[in-house]
Amino acid sequence: MKTATMVLLHSIETMSGTDSELSEQIWRKTSELLLPNLGKMYTRFEPADAAWDTQISAPYGVVLGRSDPKTFLMLYVLGRERQEEAAKYHIDGFLSSVELGDAITEGNMRGFVLNPKEDAKRALSAHLFWHVGMMGGELLPDAGIYCVPARQAVIGEALDKQILQNIGHYALSAVRFFCG
Repeated sequence: MKTATMVLLHSIETMSGTDSELSEQIWRKTSELLLPNLGKMYTRFEPADAAWDTQISAPYGVVLGRSDPKTFLMLYVLGRERQEEAAKYHIDGFLSSVELGDAITEGNMRGFVLNPKEDAKRALSAHLFWHVGMMGGELLPDAGIYCVPARQAVIGEALDKQILQNIGHYALSAVRFFCG
């Protein structure tokens, strides 16, 4: 059975309570977000006690930026790195599934027709789905990180800056997915 780990970024600005109470609230929100895809994209999910060789000793795998900024930053950076690795994996998979066809010129733009390789159509679809899903804000288990308040998988430069300047306003929920 394959597993994947990711962290879900939550805003805690409008939440109150002890660290334990906040962790419970964040895990509840995480579960509510993940339940609709249970049985479709993964067979089960659970709080992660470790993510990418980083131990998580917080309840429900929830790390609060205000209480444990070191672990929060470590998981945030690792989640971003895993997302970059996943994007590279899927773009490489996509490119290995197509052949360059004829050149096309439209105005001052030049492009090429991409023809799917006959023996790689299924892989092409999977890799293309991943990229389209990421751009559309889908929560994909191998994406590394997901921003819950913005409902987006890709964290742009402006959001990244906001998060890093205000880590006390955020929490990460580390999740292990079981697939297949």
